[in-house]
Amino acid sequence: MGSTAVLDRSGRCAPHEHRCVVFDDPEAFRRRCAAFLAAGLAAGERVLYVGADGPQLVSGFGAAVERGQAQAVTVEALYPAGDAIDPPQQLAIIAEATRTALADGYRGLRVAADCTSLAGGAARTDAFARWEHLADRHISGNPVSGLCGFHRDRLSAPEIAAVACMHPVLEQVQVPFRLYSAGDATFGAVLDGEIDMAAAALFVAALGRVEPRPVDGEVLIDCRGLSFIDHRAMFALDARMRQLGAAGTLYTGDGAMLRTLIDLLGLRQLRVVDG
Repeated sequence: MGSTAVLDRSGRCAPHEHRCVVFDDPEAFRRRCAAFLAAGLAAGERVLYVGADGPQLVSGFGAAVERGQAQAVTVEALYPAGDAIDPPQQLAIIAEATRTALADGYRGLRVAADCTSLAGGAARTDAFARWEHLADRHISGNPVSGLCGFHRDRLSAPEIAAVACMHPVLEQVQVPFRLYSAGDATFGAVLDGEIDMAAAALFVAALGRVEPRPVDGEVLIDCRGLSFIDHRAMFALDARMRQLGAAGTLYTGDGAMLRTLIDLLGLRQLRVVDG
């Protein structure tokens, strides 16, 4: 079973929300962006559209550009050309844009982008998935919302899965699990969905792309939305915590299954807390 999230297709999006939209029709995606950006203008946010065209679909976008509330740029302008993007560099750009928006009196920053051209090929997909993690961490702690679009026909299923699973909210796509930053700073990450043998390679790759921040030597992972995880994934999670030099605490509603796996497999970096 794939992992998805409850959606509000009106375009409304609370600050700290990070959406992945996989689209088949570019025109439909532009309309989706228009609704998303229009909601941001109405909420008093600064909005940024990254793509070839589309803002003309937003009522009042031109006037918003003139008063400094809106901007439209090409993908190449925001993401410099190259084999793969530089995730820390992109984080610095978005962080500065966030600070500037707040300093200029706006309630936050809202970004809609067609990211398709940035995610094709192994190196580019890996770099962009790492960037999605950094972006999600920034969004979770700041008044920022983002909508990332990917054209299904131009990317392979594994490429789409690699970037989609790093988002907390999905539209028109399913992935086995989602690994993303928590809005609650108590947690180092949130892990939702199902992780079986078929999802093992995707999970190992996703784990290697996230950098949860240990607090007092511990990474607390919110697993309340995790319905199944097999022994391969548990070994991978234990190994990742060992790489980070931290204990992994899995916060769950009913930890009986996880405790049994940890005991049977002898995993020393993991423990379970019921919440």
